Formats: sequence, structure tokens, C-alpha cells
Amino acid sequence: MKCFMGLAMYRLDLRDCRSIKDKRRIVKSIIDRVGNGKTTAIREVGDPDLWKSSKLAVVCLSDSEKSAKNYLTRTREVMEAIGVVVVEAGQYVFSADDVVESILCQGE
Repeated sequence: MKCFMGLAMYRLDLRDCRSIKDKRRIVKSIIDRVGNGKTTAIREVGDPDLWKSSKLAVVCLSDSEKSAKNYLTRTREVMEAIGVVVVEAGQYVFSADDVVESILCQGE
């Protein structure tokens, strides 16, 4: 069985936030709507003390490349649907074989 890993990084503009509390509410809303689960993870990776911006990382595992891409696209759509401005986005899908091969090559 094939396994694919989707990885996305999003830089968000949170200009409507008035405090860290507002920012945390928005980030939590994104995480709740996208979901953290057995095959997915979403986490804030930027500076948590900056309340006008955020950087989120999303990782998902899937048995098809198409489904991993769809999940990452849906994640961005969720952010935009709640009014978050995505300033910068990078979305990538790797096969598990590619990831393992890359790790093994680095060890040589």
C-alpha cells in the first residue's frame, strides 16, 4: 500500500486581532474546523507572541496523493471562509518512499 504525506505552511495576516486572546481564538477555530486526528496535525509554528500574524504548519497522511492534496486545499479554504487572509502558502505532497529515501541518503 502506498502512503503519502501532505505538508503545508501558511503565513496568515490577522490584522483584525486586537490581542493575543483574539489570535488564539482564531487559531483554535482553524484547528477545530480542520481537525487534529490520527492522520492529521496542525500547529502554530510562528512566534506565538505576535498577535497580528501567525504561521501554521499542517501535516496529513493519506493512501492517495489526490486525497492529500484535497485535504491541504480544504484547509486553506477553511481559513479563508472564516475571514483569515492567507499571505503566503506552500503545499507539498511526498510519497513515503521518497521521504525514507531522502532520510537514508542524508545518513551516507
